[in-house]
Amino acid sequence: REWYRNMSPILTINAREYRDALTKQFIYTTEDRDKAWLARPYKPDGWNLVHGLFRLPENSPRVFWELERAPDNVEFIVDNASIKPVTCDPDMLLKNGKLEDAGVSKYWDTWGGEVGLDIVTGYGGSGNALKAFKRPHLSHGPAQIIDMDCINAGERLAFQAKIKFESSGATAVCNPYTWGSDRCSDFFMYTYTQGIRHYRRVAWIASDDPVDGWYEIAGVYTLNEDQANAEFAKVYFDGAVANLDVIVDDVEVKKIPQTCQELTLNPSFEESTAFWSFIDRGYSKVSLYSPGAGGESDFALRSYDRGSSEWRGIRQQLDNRCFVVGAEYKISAKFRLLNPSTGEGETCDTNVQYNSGERTQCPSVVVYGWQCEGDDVYWRFWNQIPGFDWDKDSFNDFENSFMVTDQLASCKSVHVYVHQVNRNWDIVMDDMKISAAGTDAPTYAPTLFPTETGVITTPKPTVPPTSMPTVATVTDCPGDTTGPMEVAAGPIMLAKSNSLCILTKAVVDANGAMSSIAPVARSYDGQAWEKSAGEFATMLLYGQEFGDYTSGSQITLPELDGGSKYFLTSYSYSLSEENTVARMLETATFGTTLSDLENWVQGTTFVDWVDDQIKKPITSHREFFRQRVNPRFAHSLPIGRSDHACKGQSRWRKFTFAKTDGELWWKEQWFEAKFIEGDDYITIKLNGHVRTVVESIAFKNPAYILELN
Repeated sequence: REWYRNMSPILTINAREYRDALTKQFIYTTEDRDKAWLARPYKPDGWNLVHGLFRLPENSPRVFWELERAPDNVEFIVDNASIKPVTCDPDMLLKNGKLEDAGVSKYWDTWGGEVGLDIVTGYGGSGNALKAFKRPHLSHGPAQIIDMDCINAGERLAFQAKIKFESSGATAVCNPYTWGSDRCSDFFMYTYTQGIRHYRRVAWIASDDPVDGWYEIAGVYTLNEDQANAEFAKVYFDGAVANLDVIVDDVEVKKIPQTCQELTLNPSFEESTAFWSFIDRGYSKVSLYSPGAGGESDFALRSYDRGSSEWRGIRQQLDNRCFVVGAEYKISAKFRLLNPSTGEGETCDTNVQYNSGERTQCPSVVVYGWQCEGDDVYWRFWNQIPGFDWDKDSFNDFENSFMVTDQLASCKSVHVYVHQVNRNWDIVMDDMKISAAGTDAPTYAPTLFPTETGVITTPKPTVPPTSMPTVATVTDCPGDTTGPMEVAAGPIMLAKSNSLCILTKAVVDANGAMSSIAPVARSYDGQAWEKSAGEFATMLLYGQEFGDYTSGSQITLPELDGGSKYFLTSYSYSLSEENTVARMLETATFGTTLSDLENWVQGTTFVDWVDDQIKKPITSHREFFRQRVNPRFAHSLPIGRSDHACKGQSRWRKFTFAKTDGELWWKEQWFEAKFIEGDDYITIKLNGHVRTVVESIAFKNPAYILELN
């Protein structure tokens, strides 16, 4: 029970400190009680362990400890007393998680007073577990102080446990998908740093499929600066209704190593849903599904009962430290879609990406960044496997890739989401991986040791390096009157075009007619070859760039599917002086107008025109723009929404009062009509704020009397 009830011995730390550290005068004493306590269960006929974890006070030249608060009418004997430094172990931040140390609740405490603790049979019917009973409040239960001295800000911790609930000795169930009175307990972490307290839910039960009453609880949490430098940290279990006993076993808190080669944890769901979760509690559920992609003995993850929105599905938090600008990652997974009523497979439309009216789109994978520079990042990726067809009766492979941008690298938190699928279908996922593609992106951290100096000699190469590219034959573009010329896939050196030459992909039928034409690359005015704009060219030549040489530009053209071929086509063109001037004005001004072209003096050179513009008085486009638009918002708002009506420079208000003004039923509101003799207008105020000015005003209901001022 609580220490002040004097029912069992506790450890109290007495610290002696000087009020004036310089003169070393005026010693005073502080007492810090309940630093160690009696381990449970209590043995009335034997030795009992008094045990605890605590931090010694700083700047105290002398510290005393005492055992106190045992009942007054008993004697107690102390033996094997010791105070030892605790070494922070990042792989075992929580001690005695399996409750096998001495068969008692060593290292364990409670969150909330007056909570009973006992050792009972553990998970799987063997070993020990810790039971918290007589819980006065839903937040009360088993807890433990943890040492965070070996953990840094930005590092991630994994929280896992097996948890069970009992009522009057019988196994009880809870609902992990609700915030109501029948909800399950969640895993929490409390930290205290220089007066700042954090209470964070760090793990929870994701799947409602207990084994012999035992639920799995798991989660990942990234520490901020305050939490990593905590003076005091404690984990506890909070949430289940107070009349339930809470039993825990196999409890772990440990640091997750930074491994950027594979970003997802538990990608193949080997008998566990650990670290994966529903997106919204109360609106969707997840569970293991068998058979998985590997057969009868394999497992996959199923998202079901997804409510009334395609938004619901599956998610996992990723290590945002791995998102370095320029890093490339490959997404791979296997998906099925099921009818929840029949269990049969559903067919999706591989040609639909965004939510169609029929909701037939296939699964996509989303990289979702929060608290990023500018705005959140929401990147949605669809399957990019060529010739992909959906098979409703088996798992379907999924592949895509992406490169980290500045904005994604700035995000404080990054998740992978799988959702945006017909809400009436269940999503089944297996082997969900986000893997590094190629070499790691450079980090900002310096190397630990300088590189060795000196001259390193290399043997003379057996074959002299070539001074030319690997493809020696240069392919010239056809003439602009000869039509398209077919070229083969593979390495090719393309001559630079002095007019305009375009490399395209096209499907040719038996009659020689072309269809499904898409641009791939181009060269013009003697410039090097470059990729064409658009998604097709970007994906086809992903990861490749043209090698620029004097004789031409080299690239390796990928093989094409479905009877497609590559073609080179040349075009000739000429521009009139008017069109040439229009092009120049389009790039040098805010847009070409007809009057600009009509007033162009024949024979004027572009250099003369630029000199003339420089000599003219400066005008401000920014000033012109700001005079005609809403003021800049200091925070994000929906597009087109004006600022508060009572703020200065507000514009585009059609009405003096809004519907929301009448919804403040809980607040007295004051309407005022101000008029000063000699003025032409009456000022209308609501709650002291000016809303508008009018020439006259009256109530529609004549029963109300309006008095100005």
